[in-house]
Order: sequence, then structure tokens, then C-alpha cells
Amino acid sequence: MSDNSRAIVPLGQRGVVVSVTRQITITEKLLKRIQSAQTQTVQNDPALKTEQTTSAEWLKKAGELWDKNDWPGLLNYSLRWTQAMHEDAEAWYSMGIAYHEIKQYPKAIEAYQQAIRINPEDADVWYNLGHVYCLIKQYPKAIEAYQQAVRINPGFSDFRDSLRETYITLKQYPEAIEVCQQSIRIDPEDASAWHNLGEAYELNGQTGKAIEACQQAIRIDPEYESAWHNLGEAYNKLGKYPKAIEAYQQLIRINPEDACVWYDLVVTYNDLGTAYRKIKQYPKAIEAYQQAIKINPEDPDAWYDMGIAYDEIKQYPKAIEAYQQAIRIDPEDAGAWCNLGNAYKLNGQTGKVMEVYKRLKTLDPNMADKFFNKNMLP
Repeated sequence: MSDNSRAIVPLGQRGVVVSVTRQITITEKLLKRIQSAQTQTVQNDPALKTEQTTSAEWLKKAGELWDKNDWPGLLNYSLRWTQAMHEDAEAWYSMGIAYHEIKQYPKAIEAYQQAIRINPEDADVWYNLGHVYCLIKQYPKAIEAYQQAVRINPGFSDFRDSLRETYITLKQYPEAIEVCQQSIRIDPEDASAWHNLGEAYELNGQTGKAIEACQQAIRIDPEYESAWHNLGEAYNKLGKYPKAIEAYQQLIRINPEDACVWYDLVVTYNDLGTAYRKIKQYPKAIEAYQQAIKINPEDPDAWYDMGIAYDEIKQYPKAIEAYQQAIRIDPEDAGAWCNLGNAYKLNGQTGKVMEVYKRLKTLDPNMADKFFNKNMLP
């Protein structure tokens, strides 16, 4: 998740993180809770009755401006609110949100800091402060703010997720792993926490542990698309191509319309074919390339690599066909033209070799010179 896609915690929505652009309505039920808490305070100290009633009215009006996404209006209102009730944390929080939304980040920071001075145990203000620091790329300060939010409310996953993402931005992967492990300790059946742990392990170069974490995520939620995708990529990285293919096939079962998954499967079949080719198991390599082409007949890499495999077992006519297909799809591929010319020469089609040389001269003169020296000089 990018920094500016994180959400701001709005007025009155404590413990709820929503899209920055989503319209928030402070419901009558919520207002009753606010007023109930204020009434209790008033009953304890009748001298505060007028101030507390005013505070409720300030808060209600601020919620109405939030509903309208009227950020300049909320800012002007919050300025008056802080003047009238300088020690009201909600007033400063409201001002922080207004500055936050109109992208006046230094002033948003000042307002949030005032709210924290008055009420240092408000996790949501710490969270929003961390978000602003991320937006201006002051990541160490963002981490400090998110840590405070997590300390105050360790059970709220969005706070931990933002802390983890900021550690990842700074490439502090062990710290990100620890945050994920904390999430798992809180809820061992949280599939997203296992998924995030897998991503952190992978970024830290611990692919084996990444696989184990992805498997746990899938055990909890067998339909977890991203976990299957990451599992496939991890297996692919370790050269365990059959297992990678199985993972991608599960993804296709879940979402057969996802073009990216089909692409990943094609790439994996290509990688599988190349792996077989390296250990000289050419029939299996060709079979893998054929599977890739079956999924995507317009993949030039699969045709090109299959041509190489046919070259290796001296089936030059089939190699020629494969290179021709690669060139049909990508006419500017000098490597495919060069291999096609080599196959023509080996297949005894010397008349075609000159045609290839002429084309290569227009695509890659250096490659054309090497091709000429290899295939055309006596």
C-alpha cells in the first residue's frame, strides 16, 4: 500500500479506518454516545454544563462539515473552535484533519501535536500524525507515531499494518517481520497477518519461511488470491516450477478472468522449460513451452525458447517454425532473426541466410557482422 492511500481516522470514528475520500457520516447513535459521555461529566461537575454543551455542539457541526467534504469550511470552523476551547483535544484533532485533507501537512502536524499534548493516549491522533509524516517522507517520525498508536491500541490491525509498511519502505525488514509476528500472536487465525509475514520474509531474502507463511495464510483462507500468487512466485524463485504452476493454477481456479495470473503461469512454464533445457531434458522443455503457448499463443518468448530447444536436438525445421512465430509477433527481435538464420544454415537453406543477414543489418549491425562471419564467410 502506498503512503497516500492510507486512510485518515475521522472525527468520531475512533477505531475505524476508512478511505480518505469516503464520505463519513456521524450518526445519531454516535452523537448520543458522545453526548452521554458529556452528560456524565456535567453531572459530576455542574459548573461545566455550559462548556460541555458547547463542546457537543462544536463536534456536531464539525461532523456536518466532514459529511460534506467541506475542508476549508472545517478548517475555518476548527480555528474558531480552538480559540473558543483551547484545551479541547477534539478541536485540535478537527483542525488537524482539515489541514491534512487540504495538504497543508506542517500545520496538520502542529494541530495533531496539540491534540496529543492534551490527550496523549489517543491512538487515532497518533495514527493520523504518522500518516502525515509518511506523506512528507519523514519515515522515522512516522514510525514513532505508529508505535504510539500500536502501544495504545495493540489490537487494531490497521495501526500495525501501517507500521509494517513504513518499516518496509525503509527496508527495515526484520522490524516488519516482528510487527507481523505480533499480529499473529494477537490472532493466530488472521490470514492477512500470515500473508504479510510471507511478504516480509521474502523481502528479507528468507524465501523458505515466506513459503511457510503463505501456506498458513492459505490454510486459513483457501481462496486468498494474493497468498496463492506469492506462493507461486516464491516457488518460482527457488526453481520449484511444478509447485509454482500448481499455485498459479489454484489462482486461476479462484479468478479465471485475471490476465496477470495467466501471464505468470506462462512465465513459469517458460522458466520450467528453460530449467529442463539446462539439464538437457529437451522433450520436457518443449512440452513446457507448448503449455505456455497453449495459454498464450502470442507470447514471443515461449516461441523463441522452444526454437532453441528444437535447435538443441537438431530438429531444425521445427526450430525454424518456432523462430518464425516469434518474429511474426515481434518483428524487431534481432536475436530471433539471428537464430532463424542459424537454423536455416544448419537445415541447408542457404538462400534464406542472406535474407536474414540483410534484415539483421537494419536491426543490429553488430549482431549482423557476427552472423556474417559465422554463417556466410567460407
